[in-house]
Amino acid sequence: MTRSYPYARPYRRPGPCPDLCGFCQCEGLPGSAETASQKPRRSREGPWPIKRRGAADVFGVDISGEMAAVAQALEERNPLGVRYGVGDVGELRPLGQHFDVAVAVQLLNYAQDVAAFEQMCRNVHRNLAPGAEFFVLNQAPDYRFDGPSPDKYGFRSELTGEETETGPRVRITALLDQHPIEFVTTCPRREVYEKCLRAAGFSEVAWVPVEVSDAGVRTFGADFRADFLATPPLEMLGCRA
Repeated sequence: MTRSYPYARPYRRPGPCPDLCGFCQCEGLPGSAETASQKPRRSREGPWPIKRRGAADVFGVDISGEMAAVAQALEERNPLGVRYGVGDVGELRPLGQHFDVAVAVQLLNYAQDVAAFEQMCRNVHRNLAPGAEFFVLNQAPDYRFDGPSPDKYGFRSELTGEETETGPRVRITALLDQHPIEFVTTCPRREVYEKCLRAAGFSEVAWVPVEVSDAGVRTFGADFRADFLATPPLEMLGCRA
């Protein structure tokens, strides 16, 4: 199902911001502290802009201790009250509270099979309040690997030729300035996301196409990201606990 999802931009809703729990599974990046420090710099507002907008509590989890350390260093330089932890979401225990929003960035594509995929979803679900929102940002399931290269956006995505239970295996290259970093993940099929999320207890599962902001169009022109819109490399999925 694909439709406009009114909660895709939770930061813009009126009233107090909700508590947020975030998840990231970046197994391919923790080769060194220098390598890990590259990724957070892409955000101009820090890793959790919702905290700046009044969220009462924000907690981030990453499987990489180095990535969490980089985030913690940013927190110490500019304290916002964001908390960080290290752990595998596939083995995530109850966090001691129920959050209003969860965001998973490049997380579920690391599940080795359907059972692990569903377990990740269940672990997220049990840490959310009833009616809470869960947003998943991953590679678009229908991405055309033979289409325009996304190199100018800082990454490259190529099929390895292997197939897994959840979808084809993919080699992602982060085109960092100093040296590129490669890591292998999967591109789960659309039905795997939908079935596993529903099996874990989520409802209102809806796909949210990624759009280019008005500011981006004004800055770079309408043609700059025409290839991005023609073959979107990323897609968001929203649902409710």
